[in-house]
Amino acid sequence: MADDHLRAGRRNPQRAFGERPSAYLGITVPGYPNFFCMYGPGTNLAHGGSLIFHSECQMRYITECLELLIADGHRSIEPREDKATDWHERSQAEMRKMVWSQPSVKHSFYKNSASSS
Repeated sequence: MADDHLRAGRRNPQRAFGERPSAYLGITVPGYPNFFCMYGPGTNLAHGGSLIFHSECQMRYITECLELLIADGHRSIEPREDKATDWHERSQAEMRKMVWSQPSVKHSFYKNSASSS
């Protein structure tokens, strides 16, 4: 089972994501080498864009990561914690400026029961 494989190192992504899932660019997660999400946390389309185009962009990033991994002879790749945290903080700061983050919007797919940070 895939879930058992992910827990082989005693790390459970569900526990790591918790109430407010986050992944660098919505694709990679610090502490989970060689783990790539498609349509991961924070990648939902909000403006009627193309899910196909969005998926192609994610695959391009994943492919470039794998090419870099192979070309450099490494065995694993994952984002640095500081870079992932920085990206998350910047993206959340931008999200707070968007219309669906306004206090007058009571029910939104882009909000959950956790704090708005």
